Amino acid sequence: MELEDLPIALDVINEEGWGYTPPEIERMLRLEPRGSFLYVGKEPVGAITTVVHGPIGVIGHLVVSRKVRGHGIGKALLSHAIEYLRSRGTDSIIVIATDEGRPLYAKHGFKVEREILCKHFMLGADQPRMPFSKPVPMRKSDLKAVSEIDGELFGADRFRLLDILYDETPEACFKLVTDEGLSGFSMGRKTATGFDFGPWVCRPGSYGDAEELLNATLSAFGQGKVYSGFFADNRAAVRISEKLPLFKMWSTKLMVLGKSRCYPDTDQIFGIAAFELG
Repeated sequence: MELEDLPIALDVINEEGWGYTPPEIERMLRLEPRGSFLYVGKEPVGAITTVVHGPIGVIGHLVVSRKVRGHGIGKALLSHAIEYLRSRGTDSIIVIATDEGRPLYAKHGFKVEREILCKHFMLGADQPRMPFSKPVPMRKSDLKAVSEIDGELFGADRFRLLDILYDETPEACFKLVTDEGLSGFSMGRKTATGFDFGPWVCRPGSYGDAEELLNATLSAFGQGKVYSGFFADNRAAVRISEKLPLFKMWSTKLMVLGKSRCYPDTDQIFGIAAFELG
């Protein structure tokens, strides 16, 4: 898939009502220029996107038009993406799968490792913004230290991703500094349909510090939908998220092919970046 294919890819991907926009798919191509593919018969009827973070490959979007499902197109796209990610030297491939997509991934050897809750919140004009005192705005120069914490928890160097996310909406990125140094951060960005929140990380300590990071990033958002994902076993993150006005929620599964990515420190991972980004 090339940049000029974006309109076609978006038509296929958004047939499911996902609401993705050109900048979001372009971000995937910037991170992995050769890692996204279209399935073209008489017309484009399928698409898959991937990114690579060091040893970890990520399956982002996998969509097949409802008009041609049941003909092995999803299988062909997934097999091709797996082959590509392995050629890039990854030792594990992850995907955040919906109930509908999970059987296909399971047939290719993916195993469920974690539950991730997808939540959409609706911030209205009358929604009070909660105060915060400890987080301070993140600077571009902080990204090296931020990526070191991120890499420790997520298992790969994601500096390129964090750099791109920061540049998109720097005013929505915050850090938490204690006597021990950098101990947490939160990042958000504006989208055509609202706002994305994450990653959101906080070292062990007060849940209040993690909540302040959330409040800091939300303070940079206007009214509209906020999209985020949480590990279901981080009960603190789930409890904090329950204070926000919920619009919609569903459960997905983190599935892994190859080396396990069990993320033992999910008590420090309060929110993920985006389902398609890993």
